[in-house]
Amino acid sequence: MAYNRSKPWHKRIFFGKNGLIMAFTALAFVMLNVYRMNAPLPIGTQIPDFTLTSQNGDKFKISEIKQPVVLIFYGKHGIFSNYMFNATYRKMLPELKFLQDKNYAQVVVLTDGYNTAKEVAALADDPKHAALKTIGYAADTGKITKSFGIRSTPHLFVISGDGVIIYESKLTGVEHIRKILWRE
Repeated sequence: MAYNRSKPWHKRIFFGKNGLIMAFTALAFVMLNVYRMNAPLPIGTQIPDFTLTSQNGDKFKISEIKQPVVLIFYGKHGIFSNYMFNATYRKMLPELKFLQDKNYAQVVVLTDGYNTAKEVAALADDPKHAALKTIGYAADTGKITKSFGIRSTPHLFVISGDGVIIYESKLTGVEHIRKILWRE
């Protein structure tokens, strides 16, 4: 069967099978973009209080932490997850843990999809996530991410000792976080 060149070029490209393929591709990009759009709480906002469960099962409220908090929403890999961001955060965790060990801030990592202390402890036993040993906490991440305006992870907040957001970002370096904490 010969290729039909009698139709104008734009009709050959944008109609028929080509048009369907382009429409599905455009729809996929729109869905991905909408999924990843965050509307985080603005800087200067008092954070909503929520309960955390440590890996040994102890429960406490985020408001009980009276020092600055680096709050990280960290998700499982999924269809829409960004492998680069997750790998970058995983590499940052030991440096953030160092900030916690030096008492600059309490680091709290909420791992989406791991809602019990047992699940978080099992994740921390994985050598790739060993840094989560003392900074990974279980919580109702679905409810918390909604209250913080987060639709995709990872996302990071720096919160003052009195519970006010002083910084938020999709991705940042530990050196930048350290400067923010020293200004606090």
